[in-house]
Amino acid sequence: MSIEKRYRQRTKDEIDNYIKGMEEVADVLDNLSVSWILACGALLGIHREGNLISYDCDVDIEIGKEDFEKRNEIKQKLKEKGFGVDMWDVIIKMRGRKYDHKYELRFWELEDGKRKRKGFTLPDKFFKNKGEIELRGRKYPCPKDVEGYLEYVYGKNWKVPYKIKKDYNEGYTQRYSKNGYLQE
Repeated sequence: MSIEKRYRQRTKDEIDNYIKGMEEVADVLDNLSVSWILACGALLGIHREGNLISYDCDVDIEIGKEDFEKRNEIKQKLKEKGFGVDMWDVIIKMRGRKYDHKYELRFWELEDGKRKRKGFTLPDKFFKNKGEIELRGRKYPCPKDVEGYLEYVYGKNWKVPYKIKKDYNEGYTQRYSKNGYLQE
């Protein structure tokens, strides 16, 4: 997929469908008693703008590796709801596709008080200390310290939206690499 298509502005109808898919993924995870949090751009958009970011290309969901054994059940339930599903056990990640949108489910190992997965690290406090964030009347689990999480992942300027895709693409790499989220 080209950068232009990936980071283009989505229409209101497309965002409505993305949210519908996010609700369906949340239902699957909740029904299977999976411990998860909404993360990255989806969390940023809901907290900062009260909606998904129109140019974000996926919904990120973080899951503790403790629930990795449920991956086949998760995959089956998503397929039953009409999602296309890819799974990579090596990088402990699953991707659901529906409504022309991606839903990234990433499993994180706990090691020395930090969550780690293939080149990334997060303090475990973001997984253990959960809060909720609401979007259109539905509550989603997220780190209790949302702003601390967003600063950790995106840096101190997380409140400043990127207006054009060039800035977004360059900023994405810079923000992740400067704040420890992306391991050196």
